[in-house]
Amino acid sequence: MLVNAWGLTDVGKKRSENQDNIYLDTENHLYIVADGMGGHSGGEIASALAIESLKDVFENKMSKINNIYTPIDLFREAYLEATQRIFKKGIEDSLQGMGTTLVSAFFYKGTIYIANVGDSRAYYFNNHHLWQVTEDHSLVYEQLKMSKFKNIDPEQLIGKNIITRSVGFESTIHVDVIQKEVSTGDHYFMCSDGVTGMVPDDQLFELFSRSEAAEVPVKCIEMANNAGGEDNISALFIKFT
Repeated sequence: MLVNAWGLTDVGKKRSENQDNIYLDTENHLYIVADGMGGHSGGEIASALAIESLKDVFENKMSKINNIYTPIDLFREAYLEATQRIFKKGIEDSLQGMGTTLVSAFFYKGTIYIANVGDSRAYYFNNHHLWQVTEDHSLVYEQLKMSKFKNIDPEQLIGKNIITRSVGFESTIHVDVIQKEVSTGDHYFMCSDGVTGMVPDDQLFELFSRSEAAEVPVKCIEMANNAGGEDNISALFIKFT
């Protein structure tokens, strides 16, 4: 199966620096989007450290998959390594509280593994449907899961910018990992909340349906900026043929 991927990150219209980072390894099929948080460049440091940690763990231990590790084990170790590095760096540089969201995908032997902490997202798209694969770790999402909030407009919920789980805020982490067999024609889209906060899912579906795959990240960032560009914007699109 042939895998192609395209990604782009942009500062947006309202921020002075870009604390998002993305990574595409088309040889080993590892793809990452990280949205950092923390003042005085702490977010940029956190998101870069997160990507560096995942790269290191996968490069050092990918050859041991099936003998010692499963891909899920590898993700859990990589996310733990990332959160410990960021937590330690925060203490050393007086940047306590910095952290990052971290959504990543790894394609291995016909299966895609998606790991997530925070409110950056991964979506699955085919010619007929768009599904959000990951669950947001945010205060709003937690409220929406509670039955008494089901009939409340999300715009009325409190804590829209508060996430309930991040990489680096603490020295331990719980990571969600999902796996799915891949078929020809499958697409996966990963993004920071600079996209999802500006571009509704129905518009994403139209974008994916009508655009060439290589154009998706560019057009997605254009749409988010045209809607206000309130945050840093990162988009990564993966196509299986």
